[in-house]
Amino acid sequence: MEISLKPEHEKLLQEQLKSGRYQGPSEVVGDALELLHMRQEEIRLVQVGIDQIERGEFRTLNDETDVDTFVEEIEASSKARRAEKSKAL
Repeated sequence: MEISLKPEHEKLLQEQLKSGRYQGPSEVVGDALELLHMRQEEIRLVQVGIDQIERGEFRTLNDETDVDTFVEEIEASSKARRAEKSKAL
């Protein structure tokens, strides 16, 4: 596959190669594509959160006690899931 780069992108690619971190242009492009994928996933997750808020699926935490209780619930839920996974193995 052959691609054309804008001059500013070519400069960025060359800078990365000069840094010694990458063996070749394909590694730079590969990392860039992975970052793009991660960013797209983050955007998707933010939209999921927005949708949940719009549906009223959220919990208001008013003080430190509410936060502590919420964290304890998350930890207990996580522990229970891990225990279920262990049983399945």
